[in-house]
Amino acid sequence: FRSHERQHLVLSFMNGGAQSAAALDAGRPLDRQLLERGVSIRTVILDSVRNDPLTFSYARWLTDLGGQVRSMPVLPVRMTIVDREQVMIPIHPENSRAGAALLRGTGVVAAMCALFEQTWSAATPLGVAAPRDEQGLNRQEVALLRLLAQGDTDEVIARKLAVSVRTVRRICA
Repeated sequence: FRSHERQHLVLSFMNGGAQSAAALDAGRPLDRQLLERGVSIRTVILDSVRNDPLTFSYARWLTDLGGQVRSMPVLPVRMTIVDREQVMIPIHPENSRAGAALLRGTGVVAAMCALFEQTWSAATPLGVAAPRDEQGLNRQEVALLRLLAQGDTDEVIARKLAVSVRTVRRICA
């Protein structure tokens, strides 16, 4: 990304589920520095993170400092948008450790910003209980059913929802 001094807005999808203590410790000073400089941070995490005390605590800490965090059962891709000018996405959507692509083309960036805003508006704010549908299912259960209907295996569903295969099977039961 370009110089940190230019940043005014950071939008991100964090679809990796629960984070390690080391990753959270590494991110804390960076997020604090951005927020203290007045950078607006909006992040969408997976609903499953609400069940991980360490990662959920970090999300709460971020909101206490002025960041905004919402959650969804499934996210399309790990992504970070800076100032609506640059987008960083993984080269391989199933393995974010394989590297990242930095995109600056106006059309691509505009499309990714629209995807973020659409997802953001449908996401549940951190302090709000996850909504249920008319059958009493929460969004994670509905997402699991959709993924099953499209033919995904328990293992693929577990990865997309950032839960264990055992949790997928428990929800199915």
